Amino acid sequence: MLGGAKFCEGIKEKIQMFFQLKKWVRNYEKDYLLLLLSLFVLPFSFDLFKIIMTLGFFFSIVLIWKNKNLEMCLNLIDFLILLFLGWSFFVTLLSTSGSIGMFVHSGLIPILFYFWISQRDFNEKEKFLVLQVFWLGAATVAIVGIWEVVAGIGEVDSEWVDSARFPLLMNRMSGPLKNPNLLAGYLSMVIAFWSGYRLYRPTNRDGIIGSIGLIVLALCLLLTYSRGAWLSLFSILFAIGILARRGRYLLFGLVSLVAVVILSEPSVAERVRSIFHPHLESSSALRIAIWDSTLYIIRDYWFTGIGWGAFPFVYPAYDYFLGANQTTIYHAHNLFLQFLAEVGVIGFLIWTTITGIVLWNLWKKINQHNALALGLCASLGVVLFCGLTDDLLYNPQLMTFFWFLIGLAQINERNRSEIEGIE
Repeated sequence: MLGGAKFCEGIKEKIQMFFQLKKWVRNYEKDYLLLLLSLFVLPFSFDLFKIIMTLGFFFSIVLIWKNKNLEMCLNLIDFLILLFLGWSFFVTLLSTSGSIGMFVHSGLIPILFYFWISQRDFNEKEKFLVLQVFWLGAATVAIVGIWEVVAGIGEVDSEWVDSARFPLLMNRMSGPLKNPNLLAGYLSMVIAFWSGYRLYRPTNRDGIIGSIGLIVLALCLLLTYSRGAWLSLFSILFAIGILARRGRYLLFGLVSLVAVVILSEPSVAERVRSIFHPHLESSSALRIAIWDSTLYIIRDYWFTGIGWGAFPFVYPAYDYFLGANQTTIYHAHNLFLQFLAEVGVIGFLIWTTITGIVLWNLWKKINQHNALALGLCASLGVVLFCGLTDDLLYNPQLMTFFWFLIGLAQINERNRSEIEGIE
């Protein structure tokens, strides 16, 4: 009897928990909850992200149909993005080496996520939760990365480091993205966003927790040993530290962090010093050789490009400098050269126009002390600066995060309102 009573009590508790969860879920539309979930899982699994996003689109269509609201608020940026999407599909269709599958995977899906974000009518609490999930996902990635280092997982090979030049460098954090440079790019985007955002926030109730979180992310970034990401993030944060109100705190933190790292960790210090001597390191020579070959590709395919995802297939025919027959070169290690090579000058101009207009609109809002605008401008700045020595956007997850940032910028521009913390 006693066992039966405990069993019934347990069942009762489960039922109560279910109805509490159901009540919380009912406060939000299913497509919004799936959007939050997809944003959280994005850095961990792109396949899972696609499944959740597909379900979210289904519920969004059902909601639109139920409400008989088929109106879309398209602006100049939206039309330019559709034009970029159409041109990319066209040149990929024409190409003998381009991949429609790759176009869908890393081109169409990220842009669909942009429209899912930008076309939804968020209230202030919903927008705030989107930002919190963005932060929570990054924090979880950092925890996974720290566990990876502590457990001794992910010993580096010659693909990631010049072991002759850096004998003290035994491992590099790669985390769920499985690539230290991609992880570094992702962490840099997040750190830049939240550093800029917090400088203009009028309230500082979560200042200590937020600062600790940024320090943990910065530590993970250091453990990737990605010099391009370090330099990009430092440059962007230094710039906003000069321009932004309360920026002196950021500048002081940056200088202190660099000083402590250089004085305490020999492998990081050597990696930092190598930035100023690129001719002594093999990866720098590799990049220069790839850039030279990519310029020849652009010369031959300047108008239409080689097609989306075609770079690793076309590059071997232009490998005049490396002779890397046994090594697949997946991208141009330069964001701008990559776009020029794959979608030609027309696609490149459309993409740069989109990015330029968005950054200009954000800059105008920065002058109005808009926290979200400063965070977005800093994060996009990291992508572009890092793009001088690497192409983060060849990865579909980071490409999706790029369009996510563009979508947030569109929401900020449309609503002309500040996103603040909500109890």
